[in-house]
Amino acid sequence: MDEDTTVSLTSETMKEIIDSLGMNIRQSALEIGIAHTTLSRYIRKENKRQNKNNDAKMLNWLHEKAKSKGPGTKRINHDIKTNNFSVCS
Repeated sequence: MDEDTTVSLTSETMKEIIDSLGMNIRQSALEIGIAHTTLSRYIRKENKRQNKNNDAKMLNWLHEKAKSKGPGTKRINHDIKTNNFSVCS
């Protein structure tokens, strides 16, 4: 994924990426900069209203994880045409 890639932020995408990275909700929320309860509600689709600031933080986090090449971090590929995500070692 490069910096120009548009990522479609969905609860399914967040859950898939968090799971594929071997992280839990608390760890992910801490890195994202939001409360773990907020992330949990987002994944369960229990948000009462959309918060653009939190959405931006989650998108930035997805981009950071995709660009990161550190040890133990997996690369996330996003196919814009099909909106499919794949995780590579």
